[in-house]
Amino acid sequence: MRSRQFRSTAASILLLALCAAVSTAAVQREIADNRHYRKWLDEDVFWIITDEEYAVFAKLSTDEERDAFIEQFWLRRDPDPATMENEYKIEHYRRIVYANEHFHAGIDGWKSDRGMIYIKFGPPDRKETYPGGGPYARERKEGGGMTAVFPFERWEYRNLPGIGDDVVLEFVDDKGGGQYELTWDNQRKDALLLSGLMGLTQDELEQEANTGYTNKQDRVARRRYSGEYKGIYSGMGGFESHRDKPFEQLILSAGISRPLSIRFKDLETAVSARVTYTGFPFDVRQDFIRITDQQVLVPITVLLANEHLTFKRSYGLHHGAAQIYGRVVGLGNRIEAIFEDEVARDFPPDEFERAKRHASIYQKRLILKPGLYKLELAVKDVESGRIGMTERRLEVPKYADGSLQLSSLILADRIEPDTEDRSLSSFILGDLKVIPKTDDAFRRTASLGLYLQIYNFALDQETQRPALKLEYAIAPRGSEPESWRDVSQLVHFAGQHCRFARMINLSRLEEGLHELRVRVTDAVSGRKVERIAVFRVTP
Repeated sequence: MRSRQFRSTAASILLLALCAAVSTAAVQREIADNRHYRKWLDEDVFWIITDEEYAVFAKLSTDEERDAFIEQFWLRRDPDPATMENEYKIEHYRRIVYANEHFHAGIDGWKSDRGMIYIKFGPPDRKETYPGGGPYARERKEGGGMTAVFPFERWEYRNLPGIGDDVVLEFVDDKGGGQYELTWDNQRKDALLLSGLMGLTQDELEQEANTGYTNKQDRVARRRYSGEYKGIYSGMGGFESHRDKPFEQLILSAGISRPLSIRFKDLETAVSARVTYTGFPFDVRQDFIRITDQQVLVPITVLLANEHLTFKRSYGLHHGAAQIYGRVVGLGNRIEAIFEDEVARDFPPDEFERAKRHASIYQKRLILKPGLYKLELAVKDVESGRIGMTERRLEVPKYADGSLQLSSLILADRIEPDTEDRSLSSFILGDLKVIPKTDDAFRRTASLGLYLQIYNFALDQETQRPALKLEYAIAPRGSEPESWRDVSQLVHFAGQHCRFARMINLSRLEEGLHELRVRVTDAVSGRKVERIAVFRVTP
């Protein structure tokens, strides 16, 4: 079981250690009869599961709960829930296979230090390998000079999220047998470190030439600046970088060892505390699109008015940013999904005033099972520290076979063809980009976008196509429509569903609240369905 911080008294340590042992034993007994769960916990996700997730899994009592946990574990990490494949999960298992094939040496490759780093952070951006050891010219920050080394590898990462930039890791096989171990001592690879005056550094060679005397003991013991004549070790030759400082190495070691954690802890705390903040306003809406009978796509759209963001002048640009943290909680207060991201905007001075009148939009797409949930969302203005928070009911519909059904009526600011890489956009639905209107308020001079999908329709036996009649009408709220507009010719058949998308002109409407009514009739089955969406027309 992963380590925890205990109190310093011996009694507390003993008591908590006994409790931890009992808890661990209980967990193992619960899952001992099922090799699948034991392997998943102790092997598949050993390097990436957080302590909090481990604790939750330990409390589950049924296989159904464990299956649901595992499903949400991967969904939480899915970079693009809109796709059928979970790219993170696929890449994770690819890394395990790679580690087992390339890093095994008496133990499975995933258990090795190189396997741990590769599984958590992927392949390095640059790698140096010395599989046979032998002669080695030290870098100047290591003291310079020639020596002989054990087999070792040096991995370099340009950036590791949550850890930092320009991270260099060394793995040394100083015991033989191919068991490379991660080390923070760059002298560990030196095979001549304890071999008298062999393998001297450049500094030591220079002192020997100048004084006829040199001392390697200070370097071996890592004693710095030990005197003018006795010892010359002065911190890796005086050329060490910030990352090579002992304290920084400790920080790096701690960062490498822990699982990747939630980025915005202050927002997570705000959500957990169940306190409603109103210091930073934002709009949010959710919609529901069927994927399968048991999977529903739930786009969560957040709108941030630029005028509410705090901008700071930096490098000639006005820079503003907001952090977003959200989670979906199911029955029994079980966390079903967590997401976090940052929205950043930069404007040149000549565009800043105009840009402040507009807004920044963000969307996270979740995949949930039909059921009742609660959405908790917190948004923080990075520069000012103001936090806004909201909670809302999230009732994910069940799109069961047998009845004609519709998706959400998505009232959109824009609907346009998708002309860019889908992996770069969160607003793609099929072949269209749909930008929802979070406040459902539309100017008379603008158009209202309507997007919907139709499910569980019947097919004509001769044409093998649906025969759907789709009509819509707009009327002031509380009034019956005077007429309906038939737009059946605009319904697009897409196999498992039909799609309708259109921009509607609002110039003839009066200001105030209106109802958009949509009704669909299936001519083959005779079934009908009607939905209503309320919106406001503004000047």
